[in-house]
Amino acid sequence: MSATVNARVLIIDDEPTERLLLRQSLENDGFIVKDAITGEDGLALFQQWVPDIVLLDVDMPGIDGFEVCEAIRAHPDGHNLAVVMVTRFDDVESIRRAYAAGATDFITKPINWSVLPYRVRYLMRAAINTVALEKSQIRLASAQRLAKIGYWEFYPRQAALAVSEELCSVFDYEHRSDNCEMQDLLGIIHPEDRDMISQKISQAQQSGTPFIVDHRIVDGGGDIRYVQHQVAVRKDAQGHLLSVIGALQDITPRKRQEDDLRRAKVDVEQANRVKTEFLNNISHEVRTPMNGVLGMLTLLGETTLDNEQRDYLGSALTSAERLLTLLNDLLDFSRLTGGVDEQNEVIALAQLFAEIGTRYDEAAKAKGLRLDVRLEDSASTVGVPLSSTRKILSILMDNAIKFTRTGGVALSGAIASDPVTHADRLIIKVHDTGIGIEPAALSNIFDLFTQEDASTTRPFGGSGVGLALCKKLVDQQHGLIEVNSRKAHGSTFSVTLPLVALKDR
Repeated sequence: MSATVNARVLIIDDEPTERLLLRQSLENDGFIVKDAITGEDGLALFQQWVPDIVLLDVDMPGIDGFEVCEAIRAHPDGHNLAVVMVTRFDDVESIRRAYAAGATDFITKPINWSVLPYRVRYLMRAAINTVALEKSQIRLASAQRLAKIGYWEFYPRQAALAVSEELCSVFDYEHRSDNCEMQDLLGIIHPEDRDMISQKISQAQQSGTPFIVDHRIVDGGGDIRYVQHQVAVRKDAQGHLLSVIGALQDITPRKRQEDDLRRAKVDVEQANRVKTEFLNNISHEVRTPMNGVLGMLTLLGETTLDNEQRDYLGSALTSAERLLTLLNDLLDFSRLTGGVDEQNEVIALAQLFAEIGTRYDEAAKAKGLRLDVRLEDSASTVGVPLSSTRKILSILMDNAIKFTRTGGVALSGAIASDPVTHADRLIIKVHDTGIGIEPAALSNIFDLFTQEDASTTRPFGGSGVGLALCKKLVDQQHGLIEVNSRKAHGSTFSVTLPLVALKDR
C-alpha cells in the first residue's frame, strides 16, 4: 500500500453530488478512485478490488455505514485498512458509533475539498506506519519466543570446557562436547570482539562478578551473528571458585527488528512533521480570512445603520467571533493530539493571574458580574508554563462569564498538600454562580464535542471543544482537572498541577 503513488480509494456514498465531488477532488490529486452507491455494492467492490483507504458515508439505504465498517474490519484484508467515516459536523453520536465500529477517523460535512487529499494521505500514512510497527512488534515477539540458548561451563582446575549440544546446533558448529578448550569457545567470537570477551571472562573468574554483554560471533557458515553473552561464576561453600558458566543467546533477529523499529519510528516522526506543517499552514489560511471578516464587520458597525441592520450586524459579528474561537480550539486540540510540541515559556503565576484579571474585568462588568481574583502568597512565585496555562484559564474564565447571568466569577490559586503522597501541589480554581451542570452530564463533560444539552448551546453558544482542550493541556502537564457543579447553583473547575513537574520545566 502506497500513500503517494497510485493510491486506491473506495468511496461508498448514496448522494450523487457528494460522490462526484469526492471522486473529482481525489482523482485530480492522483488517486485511483472507485465508488459505490449502497453499502452492499460497496462491500462487493471491496472484495473484488481491495483499496488502500475507504471513505464511507454514515447514512445510506440498506445497510448503513456502521455495518459496512464492521464488515470491512471482519474481512482479512480490512483489519488494518484506513476506514474514514463521512458525517455531519455536529453529529456526535455518529462519530462515537463510527469509532465503535472500527473507523480510523472521520471527515465532517461540509467537506473542505482543498484539504481533503492531504487529509486522506495523512490517514493512509498513519495506517501504514501503524501496520509496519505492529508487524515489527510481532516479529520481535516471535523471535524472542523461538530463541535458543547455548551453554558452556569452564573448570579452571582442570582447564576443561564443556559445551551443550544447543550451543553447537544454534550456531552451526560440529558438536564436540569432549576435549574442548577455552580457545575453542573464543574461536567462534568475532576477531574484533575476542579480546574484550576474553578479558571479561578472566575478570569474572578472578573477581567473581557476573556480566552481560552483546557481541558478534562468526557461525559455522562464516556469517556474522549477534549474541547476548551472560557469564557468572559458581563457588563452593567455602567460597572457592568451581567453574565459570556462560550462556549465549542468538539475538540476531532482535537486532534486525530493532533496525526495523528505528525505520518505522523515523516514518512516524516524518508523518508528525507533515501534520505539523499542515496544521501551521491551515492555521494561517483559516485565521487570516476570519480576522478579515471580523475587521470588516467592526468597520461596518462604525457606519450609519438603522436598528434592524445593527441587529443583523451584531448577530453576524457574534457568530464570526464564535467561529474563530472554535477554529482556534480545534487547531490547538489537533496539535496536542498529533504530538506537536510547542515552546512553552515559564511565567510566575502572580503575573499570569494579573493578566487574566485585567483581561476579564471589563467582560464581567459588562454583564454586571463581580470578578474576584485571589492568589495566596505561597503560590505567587510558582512558575507555570505560559502558553498552556493561559489557554486553560482563558477557556475556564470564558465559560464562567458566559454561563453566569447574575452574581460573580472567582479565580483563585493556592498551594496544598496531596492527602496521599503529602507532596505540595498547585491548585487553581474557577468558580461561578451560573446555570450549573446536570449531574448526568458531569461524567463526560471533558469529552470532545460534548455539551450539557441543546438548550444550553442555543442561548450561550459553544462547540464542546474548549473543555476537551483544557483536559489535554492539563494531562500534558501530568495534572488533574475536575468539576463540581449543581444545576442552577454554579460550577467550580479545579486544576491541580504537580509542583515538581513545574519546577523541572
